[in-house]
Amino acid sequence: MTQLRFIDLFAGIGGFRLGFTQAGYQCVFSCEIDPTCQSVYTNNFGETPFADITKIDVRSLPDFEVLTAGFPCQPFSICGKRKGFEDTRGTLFFHICRIIEAKQPAIAYPSPQPAIAYLKNQSNSDRLFTKNRTTRSPHHSTHQTAIAYS
Repeated sequence: MTQLRFIDLFAGIGGFRLGFTQAGYQCVFSCEIDPTCQSVYTNNFGETPFADITKIDVRSLPDFEVLTAGFPCQPFSICGKRKGFEDTRGTLFFHICRIIEAKQPAIAYPSPQPAIAYLKNQSNSDRLFTKNRTTRSPHHSTHQTAIAYS
């Protein structure tokens, strides 16, 4: 069986990477702008993430099947000012879209989910599809959103 490859955008200290690598995926690229997070990520995984998503040359990205992105939630959060795309951090989502458009991964898993709901409501695109699933156990409930871009 071929090992699935993923990229880790807005990687933080590597939470997505840890879970995906433990599930058998191979990380082929990571990106994180915060120097402190970069340092921890480097200590955790032995590589320093690319710093600035706005400077990624998508043609130079390796091929991958899955995109993960823990992009900033503050512009969309009910705890924030909810300026959405009027907040510069909110526009970082479009860099994820640029990569998806160029590389056409089978799965894109951006988080936070409330931001995805906001974006879906604001989107005029018929190319953005979401698949929602809620998993429940006696002790907790987990909601997941996966995005397909066709």
